[in-house]
Amino acid sequence: MKNAIKTIHILGFAMLLGGTLGIIILNVVTNNSADLAIIANQSQIIFTLTRWLIVPGVITMMTSGLVMILLRKLNPLKLHWLAIKMTLGIIVSVSSAAILAPLSEKLAVLASQDSLHGLITSEYETFKGNQTFFGYTIITLILIITIVSVYKPIFKKSTH
Repeated sequence: MKNAIKTIHILGFAMLLGGTLGIIILNVVTNNSADLAIIANQSQIIFTLTRWLIVPGVITMMTSGLVMILLRKLNPLKLHWLAIKMTLGIIVSVSSAAILAPLSEKLAVLASQDSLHGLITSEYETFKGNQTFFGYTIITLILIITIVSVYKPIFKKSTH
């Protein structure tokens, strides 16, 4: 049972990582494009990756992580690395579902509308800037979670 939950946890991480890397690669390849059809397609693909890979991956990881904590009877109050991982995981989950997914959806709609009108609006640019900021913030948090998960730092109280 524990191995199955751990496998599900790793699959959730793979979904999250795959969606994130897909967005990064897509942005590198198409970010400097002036073609409005490419921008509209890019926004739609980012929305799709966010909706079907990133958010479900985060939810899968959080759910399976909580199950592993319960099965192993770990205490986040005693294991500080686990408390950090859980806290950052919750922040990533909420941010992905409540901020990044709606931003991606709004960008996809705006990009489609802008491509029909033949110009990029300042509203699109503002939302794109917000999406980029939140995307990089979430990627940074995921990197911190991964480092904490691998190294499992122990914080000892000083004896002064």
